[in-house]
Amino acid sequence: MQTAKITCFIVLIISIAGCKSVQDSQPKTPDLETASTQISSPEILILNFYINSLDTIQITDILTNSGRLRNLESPIQSLNEGDLLITISNSGGNESLKTIVENPLIKKVEFLKDVESGELNSQILSITENSFFVRVQLEEWFSQIEIARMKDGNLTILKRFPFVKPDLR
Repeated sequence: MQTAKITCFIVLIISIAGCKSVQDSQPKTPDLETASTQISSPEILILNFYINSLDTIQITDILTNSGRLRNLESPIQSLNEGDLLITISNSGGNESLKTIVENPLIKKVEFLKDVESGELNSQILSITENSFFVRVQLEEWFSQIEIARMKDGNLTILKRFPFVKPDLR
């Protein structure tokens, strides 16, 4: 009888110890340090553009996603005829981020010339309209997007857009 009481007592203690306390079940409110870290987490900005042969350019979509860009390709060092220079700057113009986009209205196409020999041929096509995108690391100071085209050795500004940060998607 004594062992039955001790066994029941041990089972009771184990079952009480396994219960969740009221303090643990209440949701925790984040402290200010955690909240500020979440707000300032790195984001990637994706700008989708449309351009045609008349140099009409539009931003078709602006997206942001949390994360940091990795494995960035080395940037093109110089502008060639028809290339676009996309400059994202702050309101004072003293900070800027520049990205070069190779001429979006020129496409290089490779195709199989001879099936038996496996010989490849390439051709450069001039197209009348195209869509392209640019990805950059989002910075708090972004306020304006400027697109310029290299034409006859000079940069010609096609359009300036005000930048408004979209909601995180």
